[in-house]
Amino acid sequence: MKRMLILACLCAVALAQTRAGREIRVQQKLALVIGNGAYPGNALKNPVNDAAAVARTLRALGFDDVTEKRDLNRRQMRQEIDKFVARINKGDMAWVYYAGHGVQANERNYLIPVDFTGEESDLDYDAYPADQLRDKLERSGARLRILILDACRNNPFRGSKRDGTRGLVHMDSSVEGTYIAVATADNSVAEDNPSEGNGLFTKHLLAALTTPGMDLKQAFERTKEAVYAASDHHQRPYTYDGVVGQYYFNSPVTIVNNPPPSPDLSAQQELAFWNGVDKTDAQSLELYLQAFRMAVSRGWRGGVWRSCAGRLWLNPRCVWPRR
Repeated sequence: MKRMLILACLCAVALAQTRAGREIRVQQKLALVIGNGAYPGNALKNPVNDAAAVARTLRALGFDDVTEKRDLNRRQMRQEIDKFVARINKGDMAWVYYAGHGVQANERNYLIPVDFTGEESDLDYDAYPADQLRDKLERSGARLRILILDACRNNPFRGSKRDGTRGLVHMDSSVEGTYIAVATADNSVAEDNPSEGNGLFTKHLLAALTTPGMDLKQAFERTKEAVYAASDHHQRPYTYDGVVGQYYFNSPVTIVNNPPPSPDLSAQQELAFWNGVDKTDAQSLELYLQAFRMAVSRGWRGGVWRSCAGRLWLNPRCVWPRR
């Protein structure tokens, strides 16, 4: 019985520590949300709607600071991104969402401001390189960095030599803590979904983010599956996962990540467990108390744990009579 008790206590402690170690904790949750749609001669219907919906959702999820901007020109895009990065402190979570036109050139992705009228050679000067945005986020000290690009809707250079180039190119990172999501796979075009109020990718992303108990990776996997099915397998969102651990958007995370004891464990079973402790053996009592302290810290407070072990915790020399 003593060996079984020791094993049970050690397993309980190890399980609780593993669960506690998996979850990512952040300080402030900051977001920059940009929707560009008012392109002269090549307007997009949904980016502004998408940005507004994402901003509302993030505020509802408890983000501390959500900056929403729409129809930014080149100067404004650079200013807003720099201001946002300057507000990030070490340990924060930084979320950047961009909806609008995006293009690739020379294996590099660019976010297009609404006043861009140049050629491919002007992209480095008059558009915003997506990898530059990623690099700024990674240098900011944020614990978790989420970059979302719904920027592959169609080619804004129709009629030019870029007609054969579609969507964005592969994008990743070498730094832990970066998560990148793109509305569709490399060299593919995302659906603007003009018959509805939001783009196809953002529509399903919003549904996933507001699902209780879903973590970062699960939310984007569900989005990927939903978009792929809704587009009749034409649009397959791409994600790059450089995050070690779990991050939950919805408040029920504590319940999901740290489940209480099984409801099958009756009061009689708990009492039997306590009665199996050798009250005269210091090692057995210490292991029991170690498990109890961990249980209290994780919210697992059953009747016997609270009454018996609690009194032992307050008075370690107390010896309980057997029932």
